[in-house]
Amino acid sequence: MPVTSVLDRMLDILRRLGERLSDLSEKHIPDPYVIAIVLTFAAVAAALATGAGTQETMRAWNGGVWTLLPFMASIANLRARDIIGYTTVAILAGLVIVGGWLTLFLAVL
Repeated sequence: MPVTSVLDRMLDILRRLGERLSDLSEKHIPDPYVIAIVLTFAAVAAALATGAGTQETMRAWNGGVWTLLPFMASIANLRARDIIGYTTVAILAGLVIVGGWLTLFLAVL
């Protein structure tokens, strides 16, 4: 069996797997805003269950949210070159991993 047909089959399998995982995630994973709201209610419920009062819980929540502001600002300040650099490293690492698996796969044939 030629190497190109093996590569084409592997790439087709990988493409179909990626499409299935993408479809599943789009169908079953909610939007980040929904997750944030659910986690907010969970945190308030946990605080109230431990015996904290409603005013104390709201003060703690308000104080905690604003302490995250510098972190959110630093995330928003990411530049395109930072994102491109991270993506390049991730792609190269993926290529090394796929290349290793491909070498093992072809060695078995």
